Amino acid sequence: MTLVARDLSLGYGPRRIVDTLSLSIEPGRITMLLGPNGSGKSTLLRALAGLLAPRDGDALLDDVPLRQWPRRKLARRIAFLAQTQDIPSGLTVQALVRHGRFVHRNWLRGETDDDRAAVEWALEMTGLAAMQDRSLVALSGGERQRVWIAMALAQRADILLLDEPTTYLDLGHQLDVMQTLRRLNEEFGLTLVMSLHDLNQAMRFADRAIVMRDGRIVADGAPVDVLTSAFVADVFHVRSERLHGASDGVPVCHPLGYAAPGSGDGDADSPVRDAVSSIGEASDD
Repeated sequence: MTLVARDLSLGYGPRRIVDTLSLSIEPGRITMLLGPNGSGKSTLLRALAGLLAPRDGDALLDDVPLRQWPRRKLARRIAFLAQTQDIPSGLTVQALVRHGRFVHRNWLRGETDDDRAAVEWALEMTGLAAMQDRSLVALSGGERQRVWIAMALAQRADILLLDEPTTYLDLGHQLDVMQTLRRLNEEFGLTLVMSLHDLNQAMRFADRAIVMRDGRIVADGAPVDVLTSAFVADVFHVRSERLHGASDGVPVCHPLGYAAPGSGDGDADSPVRDAVSSIGEASDD
């Protein structure tokens, strides 16, 4: 099972947003698309979900262009969650999650035991079983996001694409969503591809970081290798320090201020960084 972009160019109207981009999504891993606003992350995700036709090149699943896949069959392999979702009025948690099973049904067949089992599993995996009868409008933003994730899980797709899944959530709910996604990846081998703005979440939760700028890939690798201070200054125009000393050993990108393009502000050694590193090392003794 391989999801691939091959010389992919994308756009809307006269505007080209992604230009001759190639990549291969590694099964069973968490891949994060990073980059400034307008870099093409969301556009790329929509193409990888088969929702946006390429101008040139192709997006392929198992070597077959997505445009050749029947829509329902593709939806059984790839689930996509957009950045914003309209909240259907009057629906309960369970009712929305059941929508994820529609791609497995036909008009002659009602809900099956497999459908019910998939919904129960999705609710359990996202910690929603106890609130399955609650109205969606009564939930917090983080709880609603978990419901949308549960609906995608009920599809039983191999690949889950998420466009900024932590947008508009407070810090606690962001952490809840990211930990839920990481657990699903680790326990069930679910392939996750998501766009994100938070570099520290990428550092902590991603196996692979793909950084985009102006519709092209400018870096691809392990987050701790890619997100150096110099690179953050160059791509995001932010002066930052890499702080070490977290209890789990994951470095933190600490923003300091604006970095003028081409200034090289990200290259300087940091006494603050070194001090925090020393604290972290001392605490391990």
